Amino acid sequence: MFLWIAIVGLALAAIALVTRHDAGTVLGFANEDFARLVTLSALALVIGGGVFWRFKGNLAGAFRMAAAWLAIAAILVVGYTYRHDAEQVLVRVMGEIIPGRAIDVAPGEVAITRAGNGHFVIAATVNGFAIDMLFDTGATSIVLTPEAAQSCGIELSDLTYSQAVWTANGRTTAAPVLLDSVAVGQIVVTNVRAMVARPGALRDSLLGMSFLDRIRSWSVTGDRLTLKG
Repeated sequence: MFLWIAIVGLALAAIALVTRHDAGTVLGFANEDFARLVTLSALALVIGGGVFWRFKGNLAGAFRMAAAWLAIAAILVVGYTYRHDAEQVLVRVMGEIIPGRAIDVAPGEVAITRAGNGHFVIAATVNGFAIDMLFDTGATSIVLTPEAAQSCGIELSDLTYSQAVWTANGRTTAAPVLLDSVAVGQIVVTNVRAMVARPGALRDSLLGMSFLDRIRSWSVTGDRLTLKG
């Protein structure tokens, strides 16, 4: 009987939704909310009916089963309500476990945790390819190692090493390039000036000022680097 009541209810709800489609509401509810309410009510009716027949004559057992289903429903509702908060907590935990991973903390704002070596090693995306880069405010531009440049689609044979630069090993030259895009988490900057170092001149790629000057702000507090796009 409960199943038939649920079927009839769903049929009536479908008719109401079709006839009230242009109005956008049914009984004061938005069409989507009304459809969701009817579906959940029908599901509750079917489950409740099953519990009733299963424990007919055993009121205590019926109450226990009903309480269990209510607890499950409450957990699902709470989980759905706070799903975005739970996602943010998971992202923050992953940021602590994997230093360098950009954590979205607000629209247009990301945070990076300092690595165990004392540096901020940032998991960036250059021209759509993943490249790990050292945060370096002393570098006037992004500097890519030859390996990183190749990884993001730059043909080394086309480069001209005409830009004088100074590294820990002394003076050398690098090849100027223009990157289509550089992204750190949700922050994306397009048409970014960069340089490609000569082979052996640089161990790590550098995220320098040609990117940092293009975002709204950056700051370091303890072991946390915050970028605002």
